[in-house]
Amino acid sequence: MRFSESEIKGLFQIEYIIAEDKRGQFFRTYSSAVFKDAGLIANFIQHNHVINPKKGTWRGLHFQHAPFGEIKLVRCIRGRVMDYVVDLRKDSPTYLRHCSFDLNEDVPNALWIPQGMAHGYITLEDNTEMAYLHSAEYNPSAEDGLRYDDPAIKLTLPCEVAVISDRDMNFNLLSERKKSYPL
Repeated sequence: MRFSESEIKGLFQIEYIIAEDKRGQFFRTYSSAVFKDAGLIANFIQHNHVINPKKGTWRGLHFQHAPFGEIKLVRCIRGRVMDYVVDLRKDSPTYLRHCSFDLNEDVPNALWIPQGMAHGYITLEDNTEMAYLHSAEYNPSAEDGLRYDDPAIKLTLPCEVAVISDRDMNFNLLSERKKSYPL
């Protein structure tokens, strides 16, 4: 595995190394020892698999408030997405900045998303599937999110949003949040 840190500290893109022979291909997607050697430590306790039938499906930008923040290891296992991560750590030099990543089934890679980030993606193909490892259980009382069209974040999407949940569409804009309200 090769680990490349993005411009947002702690956010890594992981490139998997493929072993190939006449039987096909093999690559390891997670090894606690290898990740620990790279300084990335998490106790993953939940694995989610998401199926998105339609191109243009938006999911995100989700996060959980402290103390229920989580580390995520995210990869696209079928189809293609443009994946977005927004830094919500108020003491970070990249606070409210975002990075985007093209994740797809043809390139064996993943994202290590640290605590304090909002995460979302838009599908670029029909029948796109994503797999996530989480270091914390889902906690409905701690869930929150940002809107993809929030002018304070300035995401540029590669296609139009065709499918979005009511919840994701109705998150407050940053300008509507109380200053004392923690992200």
